[in-house]
Amino acid sequence: MKMLVRILVGLSGLVALLMMLNLWFHMGPVTGAMGITTEGILGRASVRADVGGLFGGIGVFSLMAAWKQSRTWALGALVLVALAIAGRFVGVMMDGTGPGVWGPIGVEAFMIALLVWARQAWRPSL
Repeated sequence: MKMLVRILVGLSGLVALLMMLNLWFHMGPVTGAMGITTEGILGRASVRADVGGLFGGIGVFSLMAAWKQSRTWALGALVLVALAIAGRFVGVMMDGTGPGVWGPIGVEAFMIALLVWARQAWRPSL
């Protein structure tokens, strides 16, 4: 069980880092799929720094958690994903729902469940 959760957390970290790299170097298709429009240098820099940085943080924390089987690194990733999903729910409350809104929420909910599972699986033995 510990190995399965380790592999899944590691894979999710790799996916997050790939997303970061796509936002940094191939922004157009990714931002279009995410419903983000960028205008000018500041808009593109903000997507790279803010959105790409969030994915990068989740990716690095998840990979470190998987590598070390660390509850602490998993908690770091968990906090970042929890903040992201909280922002999505604020958006739902303020703007309502529409096409594509629930898919990312489902992915983030899966990540939260996975990271909570990892923290339980990597609990020290008594």
